[in-house]
Amino acid sequence: MWVAKFKVRDDEDIFTPLCEKYKVEFFAHPYSVFEKQNKINLFAGGLVSGSKENKVLWLKEIKKRQESKIN
Repeated sequence: MWVAKFKVRDDEDIFTPLCEKYKVEFFAHPYSVFEKQNKINLFAGGLVSGSKENKVLWLKEIKKRQESKIN
């Protein structure tokens, strides 16, 4: 059995810098992928691994960023 590991980064990725900041890992599984304006977009769900305190802080930061985009 083979296991492939790779890292994906782009300019609009909000997860990687926050994972590094709060020392958590986000394991994502894509549900759907589509291309729009020469960009590959995907919908993914996943698990967050790390200390409970760091995961809570990470999630609060994600929520703050989402709220600031809405308003």
